[in-house]
Amino acid sequence: DMTTKNPDPKAILTDAHAIEDRVYSAVESSGKNSQISVFRYNGSCPTLNSIWKGKIKGTLYQGWSGFGANVVQTAIKVFNKESVAPVIENPAYVIDKKAMEQVQAGTFQPQDPTLTVSINEAISGTCP
Repeated sequence: DMTTKNPDPKAILTDAHAIEDRVYSAVESSGKNSQISVFRYNGSCPTLNSIWKGKIKGTLYQGWSGFGANVVQTAIKVFNKESVAPVIENPAYVIDKKAMEQVQAGTFQPQDPTLTVSINEAISGTCP
């Protein structure tokens, strides 16, 4: 509907991988895939793989596995009666194909091991 009812959409933001695939297919079949960019947030492995393959333009990578590790590490500190920061921030990154190439080359800043693993899994197609 968006590609036919709106005269000139520049981008479509999706919130689920299944929707992302359908939106990309609709944009591609409309012949407007060079004019309309498809984005998704969350940065799941299938989404990163879609970016690598050129299906969508980018995502907001939220690094949920890194978030889980932070939660566990904080819980252990609290259990051991160690001090913890009052606010713990989980990094998020805007990732497009160029950023993925930078992660692979080791030039993306800041370097985040969770992001590197996610990018490598997505590129190799070995999504968990």
